[in-house]
Amino acid sequence: MQRILIILIAYLLPAFAAEARDRRAFVVGVEAYSELPPLDTTARDARALAAVLRNDLGFDHVTVDPGTTLLDFKLAFGAFIESIEPGDDVVFFFSGHGWSDGFENYLAFGDARKSAPQATLKLTTLNLTKEILDLIAESRPGALVLIIDACRNNPFSGVTKSLTKGLVRVPEREGTLIAFAAGQGQEALARLPGEEGEQLSLFSRELLPRLKDGRKPLARILEDTRKSVQSVASAVPHEQRPAVYSELPLDYCFSRDCVSVFDEEDTFWLQISAANETVAACAGYARYLVRYPQGKFAGRAALEARQPACTSDPASEVTPVTADAACPTLQAVVYFEFDRSNLNAASVDVLEALARPDPACRIETVTISGHDASAYVIEDVPVSPAYSLAVSERRAANVRDYLVSQGADASRIFTEAFGATKLAVNAEGREPLNRRVEITVLRQSANP
Repeated sequence: MQRILIILIAYLLPAFAAEARDRRAFVVGVEAYSELPPLDTTARDARALAAVLRNDLGFDHVTVDPGTTLLDFKLAFGAFIESIEPGDDVVFFFSGHGWSDGFENYLAFGDARKSAPQATLKLTTLNLTKEILDLIAESRPGALVLIIDACRNNPFSGVTKSLTKGLVRVPEREGTLIAFAAGQGQEALARLPGEEGEQLSLFSRELLPRLKDGRKPLARILEDTRKSVQSVASAVPHEQRPAVYSELPLDYCFSRDCVSVFDEEDTFWLQISAANETVAACAGYARYLVRYPQGKFAGRAALEARQPACTSDPASEVTPVTADAACPTLQAVVYFEFDRSNLNAASVDVLEALARPDPACRIETVTISGHDASAYVIEDVPVSPAYSLAVSERRAANVRDYLVSQGADASRIFTEAFGATKLAVNAEGREPLNRRVEITVLRQSANP
């Protein structure tokens, strides 16, 4: 009997080993820059996070890189990627200077040059999506968590012309969570005014003590961190609210023995707040207050609902042009965030309704028109009409691509872009009614 049991255990061990996932982390803290201003908390942030991952969470492999030069980083990071096995949990952390051209985010290493054309900066700094996120994703990790504390003052100010303040939103992707120390258009505080001595950044000091509980869902840890950072920063006063873009399950944790701390209300609130100040989030706050008027997040929901993004953004909608016809022509409008072209949840709902098959009607043509606000300013630099036109082109293209992904016939779709030449409201700047895509769906009876 003992012999049989030993043989059975030996047979099962490889299966258990295959199911067990390694946890790997690559941690970067760039403190010394040859031409850019030095940063005095970044290396401490990186070392403190590495200690939590090793000592409290029991990560199998933690690589700490000082980010001295871009080439040295790439050599070390390449070896790290080669070590990832399918199904591993992977964490990437960066603390240092970062910048954005309004569409992509870039990380700067110790040898980054201050005075260089923007095209050169893109070649000598690291594209967060293409050179970090995409490369790790190719190794098929089980979960990927990126934590970026690089949303500080733009160190290349005066060189980068089409720059947004801070880092810009990253589209969610399955199995991935991305956390920024500050939201779009915000700066992350390295330390509070008047503080002296060795400190962690505001984001790290609020995150790391919570992160030590490996059984607690990461979504809850980050939501608690967001609230705490926002509260501390507002007292300074300063506007900083970490941004989280996640397609990980709400109950995901770093331990293999997770403890759920969510009830129905928690889950509903986290789904709303994950939309990060989009039109969908604003509608979600209103729904939350109706469902839980005395709920644990009611005060926060009421506060968020009064913010400008929620009091001025219009709702995407679909409207039949000829209500009495058997197959009416459909018109829809979807709206976008300031200077952005990615679809939000409310826009997706509208486009799904447009793409839904109707056996009685066939689609003849779909016309998609992209629009943007009139000339506005990003970091004191006027944005040209050509820039607005490019934004409206990307918006129209994203709508087209989504409809095609839902089964629409690409040969029947026609796109056009008008930039700021056809304003819905004759107002300059961030007017949300002008940041839109208009869609017209001409339909005919399928059985004439």
